[in-house]
Order: sequence, then structure tokens, then C-alpha cells
Amino acid sequence: KKQADKLVADYKYVRSVPMGYSFYENKVTAIMNTENKSKYFMNNIILQLVTFYSYEDLKIVMFTNEENEKDWSYLKYTNHSFSNDKSIRFFATTNEDYKLLAEYFEQEVNYRASLEFKNNIPPKPYYLIVIDDYDRVKRYDFIKTITELDNNIGYSIVILENKMGNLPSKCNNFINLGANSSGILKNSYEKQEQISKRNPPRSRP
Repeated sequence: KKQADKLVADYKYVRSVPMGYSFYENKVTAIMNTENKSKYFMNNIILQLVTFYSYEDLKIVMFTNEENEKDWSYLKYTNHSFSNDKSIRFFATTNEDYKLLAEYFEQEVNYRASLEFKNNIPPKPYYLIVIDDYDRVKRYDFIKTITELDNNIGYSIVILENKMGNLPSKCNNFINLGANSSGILKNSYEKQEQISKRNPPRSRP
């Protein structure tokens, strides 16, 4: 038993191995941190997504505010941030932007929620909704519908937030970016699965 305990302790953290995570399987995810790393982390994820997925298959929807807009402004110019007919840009900063996208997604989400998908595969495009100001968007019905539905209708929500109390009650998947270690907690209210990883040491200048 001592050897087994030592083995667990020695390999509790795995070095230099990427941690896999599916926003499709975990459709509501909070990215939390203590050093404001979440924006850099999310930008890296977005870069990978736009590299490997066509804009016809994936749309990236951004709900932000005037203060944080500069961190995501490059998204305004990507095809992944437009509807296929270029009539809607999926980037909201002002109250008018929020209202426009809310009206668009109220219809889209309600329509998809009424469908029966073949083999449980939702239609294209898939929408990844990134939110860094959840207080401003939580009142819209389409957000409530996505978070409360058990099945995936082609939407995932990623919320950048530092306080658990600000998250929706159905958010039970967390990516925590700590100073010395990072971790993933999935299905925290049911079959809890946790993966931890030590962060590499910072290089000195």
C-alpha cells in the first residue's frame, strides 16, 4: 500500500503533457484564474479553432464590454465571427450589439430546440459563445435555454469569470488557471472528474 501511495503521489501531476478538453461534450464551461490568465488562454484556444475548423462549420460569438474589447478586437475581422451571408457580426460590446445578437439567437436557439437531430448530431454551424461579462448577458432567454437543456443543440458557452457566485447554476465544468498549477473539473455535480497539472516554471529574463 505504501508503494501504491507513493506512486500516486509521484504522478499526481503530469509534466509536459497537454490536457484534452471538449467544449462540445462540456457545453457550459467556466475558465477561472487568479492572475488574469484566462484571456490569454482563451485566445490560444480560439487560434487553434479558427486554424482547424472552417468558418462554415464553426462560428465564434463574443460578448464583451468596452473595457475588454481590445483583447478580442481581432475577431471582428475573421470569417468565423460572421453569419455566412455576412449580415450579422457575432461580436457584441455595446447594449445595441447585445440586443441585436440576442434577437438573432432567440430565434436560432428556439428553432434548434424544436428539432430532432439524426444520431444526436446538431446542424452546422456550431456556435462557440465566449463571454467575459456574464452579468450583461445572463438575462437573455437564449442563454438560459442553452444552459438548461440537457442535450447539445449546437452551442457551447465559455464564461471567463473569477467568482463562482456569478456563474449560472448549470455550469458544472471548470478550468482553473492557478499560479503554480492548473486543473480541469468536469461534471462537478454528478460524476466528478478532476485533472491537475503543474505549470512550468517561469523563465527568468
